Amino acid sequence: MKFVRILLFWAVFCSCAIPEPWVPEKTSAGIVCEVSFDPYVSEQLVVELIKNSEKTVEMALYGFSNEKIADELVNASKRGVVVRCVTDYDSQNEEGWKILFDAIKQGERGLDVRLVNLNGIMHNKYIIVDGKNVVTGSTNFTSGMFKHFNNLVVFDSQSMALDFVKDFDVLYAGFSGPDKGCSLDLNSDNNGFNRLYGDGVRWSEKNHVVDDLSVAVYFTPYRAIFPSYLADSPRTFSFFDYDIGTESCASYANAMNTVFALIELAKHKIYILSFAFTDKVMMDLLADATERGVEVNVCSDYSQFRSSYSHSGKSVEALAEKINSFKLCRKDDGGLLHHKVILIDGDIVVLGSLNFSSNAVNSNDENFLIIKNAESLYGLFLAEAGRVEKYCREIEAADAL
Repeated sequence: MKFVRILLFWAVFCSCAIPEPWVPEKTSAGIVCEVSFDPYVSEQLVVELIKNSEKTVEMALYGFSNEKIADELVNASKRGVVVRCVTDYDSQNEEGWKILFDAIKQGERGLDVRLVNLNGIMHNKYIIVDGKNVVTGSTNFTSGMFKHFNNLVVFDSQSMALDFVKDFDVLYAGFSGPDKGCSLDLNSDNNGFNRLYGDGVRWSEKNHVVDDLSVAVYFTPYRAIFPSYLADSPRTFSFFDYDIGTESCASYANAMNTVFALIELAKHKIYILSFAFTDKVMMDLLADATERGVEVNVCSDYSQFRSSYSHSGKSVEALAEKINSFKLCRKDDGGLLHHKVILIDGDIVVLGSLNFSSNAVNSNDENFLIIKNAESLYGLFLAEAGRVEKYCREIEAADAL
């Protein structure tokens, strides 16, 4: 990274360059990669992006009750900006969506909200502004964001934005959940939803270069769209299921294989901050990593551990005995550890909306980034982990809080 500077308490900026797809491009524009762990800074970053939008705002959000952001979206539409949104059916009654629905009823023609996903959930938290700014991370824009541990990342990259717009187009057209992409013609533009934007390359077959960062973008489930870029796809993993006391197996024919490969190749340290942690294959891979000398630490949310105990609790407890540390976060104010982050070997950061569960990759609409050569970002997230750990205890002590 060329430089890092602090915004307020937990917002961070880093200098980068804006690439066109496959064509390196220099720019005098300043900061193009912004990271925030502070909810008020995150809110303001999004408000300012929408306020400064000129052409389009495309938004796929699971939770949305933030009135400031909703009002700014209405204002943008009144200025002539085209505002398109998708959300999950379960979230349609939240205040943010109500504000937008009311504006639509009052005749705001540049504004549209569509409900998707009857199977699984539309769990994305991303916003694309003017085809160049991408907002993603773990933050739902609800009242809870002001109590939870979250991250929000903003990239100014036309190349990355193209990938996100491709996914948004599919969702907006009504394709979502386990069959997302299965009805699309992968080799033509005839249906208008699987646009390749002239680069001839599908999702995540290329890395986006943003200054010193190498960023790969992944979406789930897309069983049909993701081709054979996965080294070994589908991959079948064997693991011991402590809940039923027998050997089991699971097959992955999706982008989760890329995360598993990172764990398998880790040499020194793995640090995970996770709201939900139920994927038993990942647990097995972490135990294997510890056996070969990798330091493995996991922090997860207490409420999710307790709610999922019946089907993954014993496996988590067995994992806790094998790795360096497995802690549960439990805040007095009811705030959640809502990160979905994996840190590996000092320079790899995985982040996005994806919880580490089989549902997230097999049923839900999600996105995540694998960021490499990310030493500065790694350090910032490691510092955030230190803040989170103040509210964490080992499993056996967490119930006593």
